[in-house]
Amino acid sequence: MKKSERHIDPRTVYVKTKYRDIGKIIAFSSGKGGVGKSTLSAFSAMYLANEGFKVGLLDLDLYGPSCHLILGADIGKYPEEKNGVVPPKVSGVYFMSSVFYSENKPLVVRGKGLNDAALEIMTITNWPNLDYLIIDMPPGLGDILLDVSELLTPKFVVVTNESRISMESVKKLLFYIKEQGLPLLGLVENMKMSEGDFIERECKNLNVPYIGKVGFYPDIEENYGEKDGFLKKDVFKDIAGIWRRIHESS
Repeated sequence: MKKSERHIDPRTVYVKTKYRDIGKIIAFSSGKGGVGKSTLSAFSAMYLANEGFKVGLLDLDLYGPSCHLILGADIGKYPEEKNGVVPPKVSGVYFMSSVFYSENKPLVVRGKGLNDAALEIMTITNWPNLDYLIIDMPPGLGDILLDVSELLTPKFVVVTNESRISMESVKKLLFYIKEQGLPLLGLVENMKMSEGDFIERECKNLNVPYIGKVGFYPDIEENYGEKDGFLKKDVFKDIAGIWRRIHESS
């Protein structure tokens, strides 16, 4: 079959065209799960919205969606449909997730099924004119990372904690991003508890911008679903510092 005769999924064409209208697309990614990527994604979206930006949050962590808990979204009803699906506004953020349709049950798919699910969410969501779209990516390197990289070309913020094990996994993601020539804003060190500078030194060795750190806050879950409570917490100061440095470098 000639290249020109190969089947082209019309959804990919639509997504490439539609998402060009969004101001900035930023993907929070990690080579490892459990590093607080979803929390940083959701808190960043709330922070930007509080700063007066029009912000969307797309949860593409299809196996373990959790942004709805952090924002306090009501997943008991389907979003409105009008020329596609209208993402509901939650805690000041336009939000879309597979959890609205999965009834919070496990999504057990593989291969093409996973690609189709992510592509369908990106296709059907009718975002308003956004200043920022924050994407909570699934951990690791896989199909969704490849699709998002190709279709949306976001700027990546990579998340790790301070452990060597986490950083070892993150190095592989950083290698992929740099090898593909994808935009990389830098790395955030999350849940920081010690005074050590291991992650900073690793960033310097890898020639990766160290955006900053977010401390470990044992009571952080108390403010899930409570935007006003979050804005008063010390973690908000950390998030604000991260975004100051992102704005300075982008």
